[in-house]
Amino acid sequence: MKKIYFLLLLLPLGLLAQHNQPNIDAFTKQILDKQKSAFTKAHKESAIYWRVTSTNFETYTGGLWQENDTAVYEYDTLNYVSTITKSNFDTGTSAYVPSTRDLTTYNAQFYTLSRTYQTYDGTLFVNSTLYAYEYDAQNRQTSYTYSTWDGAVWVGQTRTLSTYDANGLISATNQSYNAVTSAWENTNRTVYTYDLTGKQESRLDQNWVGGAWENSTREVYTYNTEGQLSLTLGQTWSSGAWENSYEYTYQYNANGSYTLFISRQWVAGAWENYYRYTYTYNSSNYMEANVLEYWVAGAWEKDSRQVITYVNGPNYDIYLFQDWDGALWVNDYRYEYTYDSYNNYDVTAYTVWDGAAWVPSNRTFYYYESFEVVGISGPLAAKEAKVFPNPFEGSLTIEFNATTAENAIFSLYDITGKQVATSQLQTVVGNNMLAVNTADLQSGLYFYQLSSAGSTLKGKLIKN
Repeated sequence: MKKIYFLLLLLPLGLLAQHNQPNIDAFTKQILDKQKSAFTKAHKESAIYWRVTSTNFETYTGGLWQENDTAVYEYDTLNYVSTITKSNFDTGTSAYVPSTRDLTTYNAQFYTLSRTYQTYDGTLFVNSTLYAYEYDAQNRQTSYTYSTWDGAVWVGQTRTLSTYDANGLISATNQSYNAVTSAWENTNRTVYTYDLTGKQESRLDQNWVGGAWENSTREVYTYNTEGQLSLTLGQTWSSGAWENSYEYTYQYNANGSYTLFISRQWVAGAWENYYRYTYTYNSSNYMEANVLEYWVAGAWEKDSRQVITYVNGPNYDIYLFQDWDGALWVNDYRYEYTYDSYNNYDVTAYTVWDGAAWVPSNRTFYYYESFEVVGISGPLAAKEAKVFPNPFEGSLTIEFNATTAENAIFSLYDITGKQVATSQLQTVVGNNMLAVNTADLQSGLYFYQLSSAGSTLKGKLIKN
């Protein structure tokens, strides 16, 4: 039976992904993330937040739950994850043995500078791989380098160099390190173009061949009158010309959520249906099911579906996968979720259908601690900033006191980390006030950052 899964659903901390669970399609993930991002109003008045301190992963073996591994999280003074230490359970000694460690550092604007992965050799943690990042003045990632440890120094393997214009990313060039020539060499790149409104209109992939860039594939994007993506055209470069390869079409409901995704292939000079996803929603516009179908002998034929049930807003307790046997939907596997009183994940479980009953496979327990919103230090520290109202609607006001005259930047980010608003102010000694227009932003959770030289304030906001 054919199945198409585009992207892994990142459950908290990606733990299910680490244990090789089945994937969930990209559009479903996007829909669920959007639903979840808007669900924080119940705690909007509280300055207390929660962070994971550890997780425990267990597997079901021989009718019993068996401890498998654990992960412990450490944070810096600004509540950013600094260390994740994973240990595996030794059944012989009934004790946890260190396995891997993930160390993260940040720059002054709290963007990741490096992630160092280490493995435990029985006595010490030994370097394994390193991911290093660089940014421009607008905190846009300009380089990403992957290196490995040779026992003494880090040795570069691959890197990506990115450039931008006012619209966003315009090129990402991948390179590999040639140890013989001690030089970085181009391998491939992606080039992006935008229309006059700032929407991405194309993506071009090229390979480095014989000292020059050679076209490989491209995608061209079309939008409807609402500004939503309606068509993706995929083409390949052949004999000096672009040839059609595939196309994706999209439809939406009145709330802007996907209702239909269709994939077609270019066959013998004409478009031929390949597969499609159909999405349905409940009365709260939370996705309750999607159905995957393939085009077979001139008609759509069911293949599989995903069904979601909810317990509190967008908090889903069952995520069920089923296959079509020609007459009925048959269970395949499912995820089960429970939550604590603060809507944090308590337990996530994975079970499979044996034809008659659900059989446990594995589960993860989450443990938390509370912390308060971080204040500011440095030139802005004479008075903590006030960002109000919260929840906000058409505009935000930022009021703060500065001890020196310098440039301050206020930035607003959505739940995915995308910057959606920014404003700058040349401060004066004493009280300062800045207004930001937010009328075009959708309802949901946002993160803000107010920064000047050596000072940063970060927090969370809700838009009604």
